[in-house]
Formats: sequence, structure tokens, C-alpha cells
Amino acid sequence: MKKLIVAFCLVFAVMLAGCAATPEIPTSSPVEAAQATPEAVTLFDTATLKIVLEGAETTITDKTTGTEYGYTTTRKLTTQQPTLEQMQARCIARTSANTDTVKIELAGALIVVTDKATGQVYYIDP
Repeated sequence: MKKLIVAFCLVFAVMLAGCAATPEIPTSSPVEAAQATPEAVTLFDTATLKIVLEGAETTITDKTTGTEYGYTTTRKLTTQQPTLEQMQARCIARTSANTDTVKIELAGALIVVTDKATGQVYYIDP
């Protein structure tokens, strides 16, 4: 019983010491710096297609035609439950671009890129 009381007193003392200490406020946040200048990451780079992710920006370059497609991913936080129609709309892929060399489909936040020259399909979930 004495050990339990001693343990309780130690935990309580540590809690009081933690509450009494003034918290240090950082002058600059590394997260803010990272969000201010997102680093570009090349996800795929083939002879016919290049896909680059830079923060919320996804750039798809069709090297055959020189066409560049840009997509921005945004997320909306809500406390409301989505309706059945909203949930179904996220699952159905909509064609964004369809050329002789590339097909790009959007399904919610997922980007599906089909390289028609090689037959390769890329799934990007930023």
C-alpha cells in the first residue's frame, strides 16, 4: 500500500512540475517552411511520360506531344456524413484527358494515368 501511495505521489509531482514549466514557443516552424516551399518529386519518368508531384500539385507531361496537364488536390474536412451519391461519385472515374498517347482519369483524389504507348497504368494518390 505504501508503494502505491509513493508511486501516486511521484506521478503527481511530475505532473505538477510539467504544468509549472513555461512552454517554449518556437520562433519558426519547420512545417511552415516545408509547406511554403514544397519539394518537387518525380514519381515516374519514362520515354513517353513524366509525372511530378509538388505538394498538392500534380503535373503530367506527355513527352510525345509536349502537352502538360496540371491537377491540384484539395481536401475538405467536414463533420457531416457524406451522402450515398457523394460516396458513389468518388468511386466513379471521370475522364479528364484522352489523346492518342495518354488517358487521364480522376476518381475522387485518385489520378489514374494510362500511357497508351506502353500500356502502363499509373495510380497517383497525392
